[in-house]
Amino acid sequence: MPKSKKKATSHKTAHRKHKLSAAVVTITIKNAKPSPDPAPAIVNELITFSNADTVPYLIQLFAPDGDAAMVEVLLGAGGLGGNGSVKLMANGAPGSCTYNLLPVPAAGNRILTGGGTHTITISNTIAARPKAAAASA
Repeated sequence: MPKSKKKATSHKTAHRKHKLSAAVVTITIKNAKPSPDPAPAIVNELITFSNADTVPYLIQLFAPDGDAAMVEVLLGAGGLGGNGSVKLMANGAPGSCTYNLLPVPAAGNRILTGGGTHTITISNTIAARPKAAAASA
């Protein structure tokens, strides 16, 4: 009897469940304030943090019901020709996560507990997004 051949799984197949959405939400940081806040996102959508300030920031992302930052990302300085942006992907189940935005000179005194002060709300569909935010996507 011939042996059955197992089909090889490529890296493309293994990552298929994380396929990116065509939609993109941008959170712009200007004068140390993110906009929009809260930011609406869709599962598997790219979230771009764009920094218009001349100060770099540390973004601390908290899981739902999280006390400690799950991920910290450095957002480079923008303004004056700088390229301050970073892209993240909203994956997992719908819900929300919170984040803190800390200027890098103050990052040595990071807030390590208590959740974030800003919110990203993740849904399954673009229909859940407010009209003003959907128009900017």
